[in-house]
Parts: sequence; structure tokens; C-alpha cells
Amino acid sequence: MDRLEIAFYGPDGSGKTTLAKMLREYMGRRGYNVYIYWIRGVHTLALIIALILSKFPNMRGRDIPQLGLRVTNRLFWCLIESISIIPIIIKYYLRGRGYEIIISERSFPDVIAWFLTHYRNIGICRLAMKYLLSLTLKRYKVLFYIRADKKTILRRRRFENLPENFLDKQLIIYDKIYESLREIRDRVYLVDTTKKSPTQSLLEILESIREVEGK
Repeated sequence: MDRLEIAFYGPDGSGKTTLAKMLREYMGRRGYNVYIYWIRGVHTLALIIALILSKFPNMRGRDIPQLGLRVTNRLFWCLIESISIIPIIIKYYLRGRGYEIIISERSFPDVIAWFLTHYRNIGICRLAMKYLLSLTLKRYKVLFYIRADKKTILRRRRFENLPENFLDKQLIIYDKIYESLREIRDRVYLVDTTKKSPTQSLLEILESIREVEGK
């Protein structure tokens, strides 16, 4: 097998982590050297600044629900996020060396979704998204959009107190990313975990991988 880079993307609670671990175990039992890479939603520098600011009452809000943060200057945050993603990209290229299979549990389309959710009309973020899209097209051999309906995700993330309208927006954005990727390249698959067990979803993923690999 040539080096195989697999991307999972989709909203938190859709099943990416579970399926990535199951796929790694499956491939590992068959003798493949497998590495899982995970790209954080809020990136390192932005996360540190956000955690500091969230300690001040006047900075608390729901603009970024995951952090309980109020965003007063989206251009500033867009710049911080764009800078923060650079070491993550470098780390992705360096850490994956020597592995036959790399599974991105969260991948570049997730970063694009994050930017679209919070900073879509800001120029520097549009440039960042364009670059991330080019990496997505060049780097990953196969992409899996891991999806579940809103009710299922809210149940799986019931301890997060997630605003329903935020999830509605996210699902729309993820669906559009999937449709856009399908228009410009092949080997992009949708796996809906709403009514499937993890094993059923894994079998669907394996079937698609065999199709890509011609086996």
C-alpha cells in the first residue's frame, strides 16, 4: 500500500474520534503503521489568549460558545487564529513521517468550518481558508464527512450547554463544505452516524477505502 492519508471532518459529537480510533485499531491489527493526528478547533495561541480573557466578566459571552467568550474585534481574532494554525500545519507534515497510514481525526476542512462559523467575511481569514482548501485537495487521499443530525449531536454533547442555533449554523456550513468538495474532487464520502452503530459506520468507511485502493 502506498502512503494513505485519510481525513475525517464534521461537527463535534458526530463520531469522528470513535471511528478514527476504531480504524486505527483495525489497520494496526493488519500490520499497518498508523498515526492519528488531531487538529484543535481553537488553535494554541488563540486558545491561550481566550482562556486569559474569559476570566474577565466583561469578556464573557456566547460569540465563541466553546470558550464562553465575547468577541469584540473579529479582525484581531481572525489574525490570531490564522497565525495559530501555522505551527499546526508544520507539525502535521513533520509528525506523519514514517507512517503508512495517517488518519486526521480532525482535519483542515474542520478549520475551514471554524473560520466560516466565526470570521467568514474577514479578508485574512478568506485567504487562510483558501490555503487550507489547497492543502485539503493536495494532501488527503480520501475524505470522510462524519455527520449526525442535530438531535443526535445535542444528545451526545448534552453536558456542553450548546446553543441550538450555533449547531444549526455549523451543520449548514459543514454540509456546504461537503458539497463544495464533492464538486471539485472525488474520493469524498459522507458517513451519517445518526442511526448507525460505530461498527456499521466503520464497515462503510472500510468499504470506501477498499474502493479507493482498488482492493
